[in-house]
Amino acid sequence: MSAFRNSPNILFETTVTATRRLSPGFVRVTLGDERLRDLAPHQLDQRIKIMLPVTGDYPAGLRAGLPEQGWRREWQSVPDRERPWLRSYTAYRTRPAAGELDLDFYLHQPHGPASGWAAAARPGDRLLLSGPHIQAGQPGYGVQWEPGPAARVLIAADETAYRRCGASCPAWGRKCGRRSCWRRVSQRMPPPSTT
Repeated sequence: MSAFRNSPNILFETTVTATRRLSPGFVRVTLGDERLRDLAPHQLDQRIKIMLPVTGDYPAGLRAGLPEQGWRREWQSVPDRERPWLRSYTAYRTRPAAGELDLDFYLHQPHGPASGWAAAARPGDRLLLSGPHIQAGQPGYGVQWEPGPAARVLIAADETAYRRCGASCPAWGRKCGRRSCWRRVSQRMPPPSTT
């Protein structure tokens, strides 16, 4: 666990406030909680972790406010058949002042743990997530996009990485001049966002 000793991430408890079907293959889930005001603002391809309950609820040791090193220790102590699934996501949008964030889920067929949860999500459902706490002073933690001195970049991805790639494009545009090309490879994908 020493790898997470200096992580600014903490566990946030959130509640689904809304869901919206973006296309046949994507659903946007809006999560809210007053404590999300302390989540560092979303940057580029910033990665957060979500915890999907296996047995309908979370083990008692996994609670809001635990630092990453602590929640990972608790998570690993849970028996395999009850341990929540971990998945990495890039938020579509965060609204810290409102205590909200949006996650876009690709609905695999057949469903995996995350797409199954998202397809069934309803307002009031709980979801634990881990992300950087604003007071830790590392708001860019989890950002991996680093194009270096490249003047031209090709980003290719399947539907599961659609949001992450889209989040990286603004940095590319600032550095290389805005020249982008989106190609929808499937009618299941949402149209590209300009915001």
